[in-house]
Amino acid sequence: MFLTLLANLLKLEIIPFFVFNMYSYTLPTTEEVSFYVLEYNNKEFNIPEIWNHHKRMLFYYTIEHHQYIYRNNGYDRFQLKLIPHLSKIEFFKKNSLYPYKYQNHKNYAKWLISYLEDVTQQKIRYLKIYRVVAIYEKCILKVKNKEQIIHYANN
Repeated sequence: MFLTLLANLLKLEIIPFFVFNMYSYTLPTTEEVSFYVLEYNNKEFNIPEIWNHHKRMLFYYTIEHHQYIYRNNGYDRFQLKLIPHLSKIEFFKKNSLYPYKYQNHKNYAKWLISYLEDVTQQKIRYLKIYRVVAIYEKCILKVKNKEQIIHYANN
């Protein structure tokens, strides 16, 4: 026990107990928080129950990915990291293989509507997605900016 405590005090990670870096990491403090709001048929998409997390996660996990691809002309983070390393291999470029394959992000709203119809069991007439930036000011969350990033009408 003494050796474990001594090793941890010296920041030697020999045994996983009491080692903070093994289980967590420090979160950077920020003044702004951004999140997405999905509106459909004059309703806000909100499924607060923890047991229904699987129903909302496909929206919240995919919207960040979609926005990154949209900002980077059809390429995701991993592709942008790989391209400089694989730039000398002509086979990937000629055949448009990953990481050079363009990811079509234009059908995201259509896909999301079909997913929402399945989750909500309703016909979705339209959807709007907003990116909201909020700030904490004296322990109160205030909206700094609300920008509509996607609007799609389902015909």
